[in-house]
Amino acid sequence: MDEYSIVDNVYLLGGAAELKPKKLNVWKDRFEVVAGRIVNVYSKVDIALLIFQGINSKYAIGRHPIVFDDEYSKSKLENVSLTKEMIIHLKYRSNLKLILEK
Repeated sequence: MDEYSIVDNVYLLGGAAELKPKKLNVWKDRFEVVAGRIVNVYSKVDIALLIFQGINSKYAIGRHPIVFDDEYSKSKLENVSLTKEMIIHLKYRSNLKLILEK
């Protein structure tokens, strides 16, 4: 862990947070406090987030990979798809062991 990092690893499970292109720098700034990796766990079959997106007209990170174009962000971020495993929003907790093994 480097001297400015206060968090080891971060796992984003079925995130309802929105990632707008204009806000990429805000996300990148937050990466600096993470010593290890940031894992975005998403499922394209997450119905709860599909409904969230429809109601709020937002792009939920829990249904899509997060993509950055700079090398630093790419080195910190890992996207893990659970679409094939058919993991839906309410099943993340019961499948935590599977998620952490990926």
